[in-house]
Amino acid sequence: MAMMLVYSCANGVKSDNVLLEENLADSAENWTIKDTVSRKFDFVYEDLKMPMKIKWVTAMDPAGCLRISTISLVKTQKESAFHFDDIQVSQLPCAMSAEGTSVETALLFGSFWAKIDGKEYSYDGCILNITGDGKYINMTKTP
Repeated sequence: MAMMLVYSCANGVKSDNVLLEENLADSAENWTIKDTVSRKFDFVYEDLKMPMKIKWVTAMDPAGCLRISTISLVKTQKESAFHFDDIQVSQLPCAMSAEGTSVETALLFGSFWAKIDGKEYSYDGCILNITGDGKYINMTKTP
């Protein structure tokens, strides 16, 4: 399982809005970069919404699987009562998609908490499911 970075440094300054920057292809040789995917979504919990952005780079490995090379997850609202901790990535092995393409899937898990108007909120679980073919499922969105 790949581990997390909870913040990033730009010019030595911590950015609280960057929740995750992960390179999943550190030891990958001969991967061919295919696409950069960027999606905006809302982290939804009970009556709360937090605008976020997920970005990932897809790459083809020598076996023909569309893999996830890098991932970044960012809160797009600068000031917020939302707090995220312990964001982690769990990679699933390549499998055939409905379109017949071999793709890797990554699940992003984490903890969230907030205290708004005296009410406390907390969430611990899956946030997103992303794939090497550029698809994603927001796991926090209520039906």
